[in-house]
Amino acid sequence: MLFRSSFSSLANFAAGLAQSYDLSYSATSDPKQAAQFNVKQWGAYVGDQWRVRNNLTITYGVRFETPTFPTAPSVNPVAVANFGYRTDITPKAKLWSPRIGFNYDLHGDASEQVRGGVGIFAGRPAYVWISNQFGNTGVDFTRIGASFNANNRIPFVADVNNQPKTVTGATAGSFTNEIDIIDPDFKYPSVLRGNLAWDRKLPMGFYGSAEIGR
Repeated sequence: MLFRSSFSSLANFAAGLAQSYDLSYSATSDPKQAAQFNVKQWGAYVGDQWRVRNNLTITYGVRFETPTFPTAPSVNPVAVANFGYRTDITPKAKLWSPRIGFNYDLHGDASEQVRGGVGIFAGRPAYVWISNQFGNTGVDFTRIGASFNANNRIPFVADVNNQPKTVTGATAGSFTNEIDIIDPDFKYPSVLRGNLAWDRKLPMGFYGSAEIGR
């Protein structure tokens, strides 16, 4: 349960008369209903190294990842009837991340070399985006709200476990809800990265490098 009240003045606050009121509470048999879900992220990588010449090596490969959801959000028939979208659909993305790199020894003695590579990289998705879909199906929680109005006189109840389910003394009150839906073709973020570097052997066993990348 989550509630919020706001007051237009200290006098109204002292009197316990709020000018706005918002309440969210479980609409299921579980009074502590939460946006809980499980994710399994599967991944595999294959790669190889090709020694083109004695002084040129190319490394390449591809990584595959796919997050899966063993559980689905609750079904909301109203969303289907009014908007044509289901609330119990989760993304079934498949992430392909190819990459390739090279190392070129200019003189064949490791005294000077050019190296670089380019590829697509994807990390752990921000699952908080998905949690909104599980928490806002429109059927798991009920929300009651009265918009702020200086003329409202809504009795304030401090007990978090006994908040009123009806709003009295308000000139404007409404039952509201929120439905979050994700496109089944939702793409998880990935980034294209590359770099190019030059290494040079210096006196006394030191090496100097210059590198650019994004």
